[in-house]
Amino acid sequence: MLTKLIVGLVRASCRFAWLVILAGIVLTGLAVEYTRNNFAINTDSSQLIASKLPWRQRELAFDKAFPQRADLIIAVLDGPTPEAAELAAGKLAARLRVEPKLFQVVRRPDGGPFFDRNGLLFLDKAELEQTVELLIRSQPFLGSLAADPTLRGLADTMQFIPRAIAAGQGRLEDFRRPMALISGGIEDALAGRPSRLAWSELMTGQAPTSRELRKFIYVKPVLDFAALEPGAAAATAIREAARGLGIGPEQGFRLRLTGPVPMADEEFGTIAEGMEINTALTVLAVVVIIWMALKSGRIILAVVLALIAGLAMTAALGLLMVG
Repeated sequence: MLTKLIVGLVRASCRFAWLVILAGIVLTGLAVEYTRNNFAINTDSSQLIASKLPWRQRELAFDKAFPQRADLIIAVLDGPTPEAAELAAGKLAARLRVEPKLFQVVRRPDGGPFFDRNGLLFLDKAELEQTVELLIRSQPFLGSLAADPTLRGLADTMQFIPRAIAAGQGRLEDFRRPMALISGGIEDALAGRPSRLAWSELMTGQAPTSRELRKFIYVKPVLDFAALEPGAAAATAIREAARGLGIGPEQGFRLRLTGPVPMADEEFGTIAEGMEINTALTVLAVVVIIWMALKSGRIILAVVLALIAGLAMTAALGLLMVG
């Protein structure tokens, strides 16, 4: 019965060849249009796991209770000095907060008004005592610079050094490293070279650690799960905002993005890598195999066109039946 059906279909197609071709073109066009209007993707990988599972329900409840911790982009900003990194992180966070269409929440886990007021309380007792002692000892210098943060104010501040030595409040060795740092900064400025001076290094006499040079910004973006990379628009906006604020390698900064969203985007992005060349090589391989089997340009053209029409109709029927 199947053989008779196929033979009858072939005979009818040969008898009404142009009608079959026209019908095929119309059906293929309708299938392509239907597929174009109804095809969509959902790149929310969390939907791949059933929400009825007990552990999944607990995870959903936790994300609902603490939405600021879910679907994050973590901006890691390294600066040339702790002060420059802190200032740049604050500016970048402020810039991102004025874009509610792209960012739902922007927060600083290691900075902001709270840490400005209470940051010293997070130090160990020994570190706190040392820091307070340094602040008390440096109070005349800090007060003078705060009152006049210019080159004139710096020159006036230098007058406290011989007074402190004469009064027995310090030794010349205590001021050797700070003076060398200030002198190097002035020489770089006069030579037209970029220079960064860490005030913390002046106070402690120790170069800042990588931890002190690194700041974090937690960003909860508005995700577009209809795109292959849901957080790509937000990540691009973060990098553009940093460039607009002058936070780049030229100024001594390094910005990197990590967290669940960039990692998921990276996974989805690998799908599109080399798509054009892979598709071209696949089509070429199919054509070569067909040529080795048929050895006829006309028949090969007919097979390829039938293959394209079949793929279009299969896609349309799949969307029509499944959604």
